[in-house]
Amino acid sequence: MVYVTNKSLAKTQIDGYFFYKHNEAELFPVRNNPTTDEPRRSGDNADIYTFGGRIAGDITDNWKYDVQLAGQFGQRDGRDICALGSLDRLTYDFKDKHKNQVFLEYEYLSGDDPGTPGTDEKFDILWGRYPRLTEGYGFSYAIENRLWDLANTHRVGPGWSCKPMENLDVALQYMFLFADENTYAGRAGFSDNGCFRGQMIVPFVKYTFNKYAFFRVMPEFFFPGNYYTDARNDPLIFLRLELNLSLIH
Repeated sequence: MVYVTNKSLAKTQIDGYFFYKHNEAELFPVRNNPTTDEPRRSGDNADIYTFGGRIAGDITDNWKYDVQLAGQFGQRDGRDICALGSLDRLTYDFKDKHKNQVFLEYEYLSGDDPGTPGTDEKFDILWGRYPRLTEGYGFSYAIENRLWDLANTHRVGPGWSCKPMENLDVALQYMFLFADENTYAGRAGFSDNGCFRGQMIVPFVKYTFNKYAFFRVMPEFFFPGNYYTDARNDPLIFLRLELNLSLIH
């Protein structure tokens, strides 16, 4: 990977990057299944080239922006990759004593178009497959790709954060999620033409006791949309209660 940052312009940062990722699928024996000797495959064979850029800065003393766009090319399992991703945020910083901020965020990760069998338009999030936005709903992507592989998604919504006390951080984000492509139309659990994944509400509370310990509460509420059939449209509630202790700081 190569990542270059330019801060020569006042109140502006411009980044450019290139990532190369090589994947090799692995085969595992199928245990406790006497009906087949075929091994189980995990992963894919791919060479992925990602080119991207980011620009972030201040519009005024209160307004800030952050815009990022990346294109992907290469091959995955014999198909040509042609994918696109974007992550953008507009923030208003109140600059008050409680550090209130509100923002509007939009993320786009392209999905595979089922009408182009020779081309794979699904954006690979490379090393970003972790609970960045969601823990609970991230598990549902396993029926499409892999856990927390958030491709094939449009995500848009507002958020708010503040620090009402010196040791207390709180935040709230409300998101609408859409599928870029109805890649799995007709498969069990997926509607024939719906693209609305659903709505998600994510509160956040963190209390820092000292430099060695903090406590976090991170609930998550997801309400499915018409991307799913009635067989997979139950609301989801996920809750993380975390006490973090560090002996080294």
